[in-house]
Amino acid sequence: MKKLILTLVLVLLPLIVYAADCETITVADTAIGFTTATYQLPPDYSAVEAYCCNETAQIRVMWDDDTVPTSTVGIVVNAGDCFRLSNNYDLPFFRAIRTGGTSGSLTCCYSFLR
Repeated sequence: MKKLILTLVLVLLPLIVYAADCETITVADTAIGFTTATYQLPPDYSAVEAYCCNETAQIRVMWDDDTVPTSTVGIVVNAGDCFRLSNNYDLPFFRAIRTGGTSGSLTCCYSFLR
């Protein structure tokens, strides 16, 4: 039994998720992304994810490397909606822009997988 528990610990230990920094992004009339220094992967970590909640006004988001969102192009995220990006490749390409005259407030927290 002790061997089984030790084996499970050794297998699962590398999969522990560590909370990192959070940031609040004001989403105005120019597309903006995450702050690179806030989500950069530290040494010895294999992945990072962002969990974001839109606090105020409707915004549009995109995270492919070709499309920059506009007030009419992108995925709509209403006030109160949350979403998760869980791919290292997507985070540098993430952009958000407001859809109307009121800026959005996007709170994002990052987690690292070791």
